[in-house]
Amino acid sequence: VQLREELGKLTQDLEMKFKEFELRLDRCLTKQSLRVQKHRQVIQVYQTQSQIHQLEESDENSKNEEKAADMKQIAQAQDHSAHSDTDSPSGSVSASGSVSANGNIKHSTKKNVNDSSINIEMIQSKIANEEKIIEKISLEKEYQKFQEKISLLKDWINSL
Repeated sequence: VQLREELGKLTQDLEMKFKEFELRLDRCLTKQSLRVQKHRQVIQVYQTQSQIHQLEESDENSKNEEKAADMKQIAQAQDHSAHSDTDSPSGSVSASGSVSANGNIKHSTKKNVNDSSINIEMIQSKIANEEKIIEKISLEKEYQKFQEKISLLKDWINSL
């Protein structure tokens, strides 16, 4: 009889400790979830920055393409007028000036594309780092394993 009473006390004591452990585990999981949520928000910010860079890049490319097309039309018009009036040296100088301006536009476009690509790559590496942090933080799988162990131990205790 005394052994059964001691076994009952031990069982109650173990169940109480398991409940305390579950509560601590729940609090830990809640903290971890908040940290994961914070890092996911950081990822969203980085993704938004990346989208902004891509939009700026495409907007800048379209503007530069329009400028290049305008410069090409001007160069063709000047080239056409230079051919019709071969005695005028200013026409040929203007045409070559337009061509060099067109070349400068293409060069600046390439530089802006490279800068934007570098920014996007940098942001993507930051996103990858944040995802690694989230993987390290996340305890959901471990939490489930502990829950299973607790239930197995409770079953074992109840079987005694």
